[in-house]
Amino acid sequence: MTNDTARRAQHLDRNSPLAAFAKQFRFSIANDKESRYRAYALRHKVFRQELNYDLGVNSDIPFENDAHDEHAILCLLNHIPSGSIPVA
Repeated sequence: MTNDTARRAQHLDRNSPLAAFAKQFRFSIANDKESRYRAYALRHKVFRQELNYDLGVNSDIPFENDAHDEHAILCLLNHIPSGSIPVA
């Protein structure tokens, strides 16, 4: 997947906040099973582990999803310099 944000940032003032952001991060759409589960696992980590939200009876499942996810467009934000991809 191409990094449209970074490509567009080339046309921006190099000192703009958006240009700095585009050099550090890349958005990707979770359009396959693996990346969607990565998004669900990240959501689980944030809501259940970091924020201690009680989101229902399935607290033992290591990912968070609901009926709206079937029609949702899930995105992940990746840190370019470290190469880190969000995972739980």
